[in-house]
Amino acid sequence: MATFSFVHAADIHLDSPFAGVAASAPHIRDAMIQASFDAWRNLVDFCIEEQAAFLLLAGDVFDWEDRSIRAQLAFRDGCMRLAGHGIGVYAVHGNHDPLQGRYAAIELPENVKIFGSARVESCIAELQGAPIAAISGISYQAKEEKRNLAAMFASHAIPEGVFSIGLIHANLGSSTGHAPYAPCSMKDLSLDSVDYWALGHVHQKRIAGEEPHIVYPGNIQGRSFTEQGERGAYLVRVRDGAVASLDFKPLDAVRFLAIDASIGAHRTLDSLLQDMIDALYQAAEDNPTLPLICRFVLSGRGALFHELIEPEAVDQLVESIRETFLDRDPFVWVEKIRCQCRPEKDLSELMDSDDLLARVLKDMAGMESSPEDLLEFGRESLKPLFGRRLVSGAIGKLSESDVLEMLAEARNLCIDLLGKEDA
Repeated sequence: MATFSFVHAADIHLDSPFAGVAASAPHIRDAMIQASFDAWRNLVDFCIEEQAAFLLLAGDVFDWEDRSIRAQLAFRDGCMRLAGHGIGVYAVHGNHDPLQGRYAAIELPENVKIFGSARVESCIAELQGAPIAAISGISYQAKEEKRNLAAMFASHAIPEGVFSIGLIHANLGSSTGHAPYAPCSMKDLSLDSVDYWALGHVHQKRIAGEEPHIVYPGNIQGRSFTEQGERGAYLVRVRDGAVASLDFKPLDAVRFLAIDASIGAHRTLDSLLQDMIDALYQAAEDNPTLPLICRFVLSGRGALFHELIEPEAVDQLVESIRETFLDRDPFVWVEKIRCQCRPEKDLSELMDSDDLLARVLKDMAGMESSPEDLLEFGRESLKPLFGRRLVSGAIGKLSESDVLEMLAEARNLCIDLLGKEDA
């Protein structure tokens, strides 16, 4: 059997905005707008540099059901570059870009195979005129795909005699943190006829199995602080009909990082500020070629607690740090500072009394232990507000982590207002 390599990518999300991040500086704002396109270009460059036989795209190439013309042209141009190097492109559609979405009249080059949604389809990839792999796949017809697409492979006649690949956008298991579209189990993927399952949908890289290989590459560009760190694709080398190696390649154009900083060792704000600036310089040194969007999380107990939760204190720290890195190229942008620090006196000590603050903190502790109940209560209480389209669009959907963050901020405010003298 032939020795060859291919690239497995997913969740390109062309023309995707950054969620919950805004920047006033024009060059930073432009980089955010361009990030998904730059990551796509990096992916195409990577395929060419590695002389890959083909590229697999496991769904959500586009971010919107009605794809923008700009996104479609960028996809076509990238595929044309790959065609010029004899590299095939095999793609399925997912929940963000189902086949029923609206397309512009833009013709893709002949090296691109888009799998349909009615049934599993198969095609043969060739290298220098010889068959090297059977690629089988199926796309979403509509956004909320309820079919178990993986289970449909069992009744499909997959070509034999070459390395076999199953290409789907699917939710493996029940705790992925993503919408349960095209749900499947490990049992559905334990087919002797498939050597490599190329999955998409989950935005975190994961190798779920090795016999056969079951792989999520994650997305190629982070879009918020829920998608921190390096993002990219897998280069898969095949030898003697089996996976010989699986190497991850970072491809993101802008990287999200959350940085922890403790207030415990600091007695002055300028000392804390310098510590945070040093941490940013270290992050920039660790990622020398990438623009960074950073968020600080202040933790620990200390004397600075009451100063940090004063109105505008944290915002002024953010502005000071931004000015320090204003002219750096590639840029380092501090999105916000999240204050999760506490007063010098331990929380349990503050709760161990009969005063008003202790009673409030005990009630909050109960709420913190069941954020799902608090979230449901909030949804019901604020239903008239969230029912307004403009309000719901501006605020977005609250998650349990959002509720816990707001609860922590409320607790800090209560400690500051009710317990200054004792804390």
